Amino acid sequence: MNRNININEEAAFTLIEVIISIVLITLILGVLFNLNLSVWRFFNFNQDSLELSQQATLIAANINQNIRNAVYIDASNDQLKLYSEIVEDENLEKKENFFRYRIDNDQLVLDKPTSDVSGFSDETDFSSISWVKERNIIQAKIKKDSFEVNEDNSLVDYSLVLKNNNDSLVVEYYIKSRLKK
Repeated sequence: MNRNININEEAAFTLIEVIISIVLITLILGVLFNLNLSVWRFFNFNQDSLELSQQATLIAANINQNIRNAVYIDASNDQLKLYSEIVEDENLEKKENFFRYRIDNDQLVLDKPTSDVSGFSDETDFSSISWVKERNIIQAKIKKDSFEVNEDNSLVDYSLVLKNNNDSLVVEYYIKSRLKK
């Protein structure tokens, strides 16, 4: 068993092989980074759209229910004012509700009267009611709004443009009140 070891014949990578492997690894990492970045952008875009869609659903659930229960509707001065009577318990006692929806600092705001308002009639003056902000309905910015009511106060047409980052969504409904005066 005689082995001849030649020092000049060691197994190793050449400089060209090392450079080629570094270039290939760099290209693969660059492709993976760009793919990850594209997925992240797509996720953010869809997340904004999903948030606007959820907030539009929240608006519809909140406003539409109050419009359907409304006995009286006033849509003047870019505000939607509603009066409704809701049967609240098994004794068939009615609860009176006054609501006002308005846009304040690009936010949809729900207001309620500061004091108990009772005894609604055709002569009830909504402008004499003192209102207090109860809560913001949604977090998205509202860039355009309109509230309109037909002549017999039974059909409400409202339109809101929601804006969130670079995405926008139009919420538009025609809702008929179920109750009559």
